[in-house]
Amino acid sequence: MKYYRDAAGVLIVYDVTNTESFSCVRRWVDEINRYCQDNIAKILVGNKDDNDSSEKIVSTADAKQYARQMNLTFFETSAKDNKNVQEAFYAVTRLALQQRLNARKKNPTLDLKNGHILSEESIQLNRSKKKHRGGKCCK
Repeated sequence: MKYYRDAAGVLIVYDVTNTESFSCVRRWVDEINRYCQDNIAKILVGNKDDNDSSEKIVSTADAKQYARQMNLTFFETSAKDNKNVQEAFYAVTRLALQQRLNARKKNPTLDLKNGHILSEESIQLNRSKKKHRGGKCCK
């Protein structure tokens, strides 16, 4: 699907006050695994974990267990109370960057911007451009 192309990270968000939204998480994870690269950063986020927890239906323990099974980082957030929102975004960013760096270490010819394998010709061209930057040869 088009909207997954070149994604570096995904936040899978469900509503802690709605069991139906949590049951849809499995479908979303399956879809992400089908259309995204294997090393995409994935975080499971239970939102609406507000100060008034009387409406909470999906337990933290159940969500944590599922996250562990699927190898997902897990956060409970509250957009209303600004609880863990920034932390969740920082976490997905850190994971995405770390996974890109790990991929680059495994394969130095990987283009980090696009996730494509660079040809030897394009690598040589890049090296050549770097040598001539700031030089007198190209006016």
